[in-house]
Amino acid sequence: MKFWQKIFLGTLLIFVIAFDAGVYILTSRVYDFNRERETNNSIREQNVILSSVTGRISNAETVYGDAAWNEDRLTALLQPLGEYYKPQGVVLALYEEDTAIYGELEVPALKLLHLSDTEHKNTMDGMWEGRRYVFVASKIPDYPHLTLVYGRDISQLDG
Repeated sequence: MKFWQKIFLGTLLIFVIAFDAGVYILTSRVYDFNRERETNNSIREQNVILSSVTGRISNAETVYGDAAWNEDRLTALLQPLGEYYKPQGVVLALYEEDTAIYGELEVPALKLLHLSDTEHKNTMDGMWEGRRYVFVASKIPDYPHLTLVYGRDISQLDG
């Protein structure tokens, strides 16, 4: 092999390795950015839903008095929201301590439920029903015995 061919192949090899490394780093950073964006969007949307749930419970408390402690009433308050958000890739669950009152997120949500106060939010990524979700959990203000868990499908980031 001639000297110029060795130089050409060596340069080409270095270029390909550098290019692949650059593509990998860029792709990794874009993925991390998109994942962080989805988590932040999920936290914001969970805040909106949380304020709606707080208002619904508060309104039901004025009528029934025990709505925050009655599982059937809490389920009736959350079911319309759950059905509204489900086509958008969002699932909701409501817990009293470790007991599910509404929703179907028992397994992935258990790690999220141990919150110290109403200001704190727990987030985590996880698999549920074969899809990747970001989960956000927080206590409901004025009803600290209740925890709202929000799950958003982010599997489009993996595909």
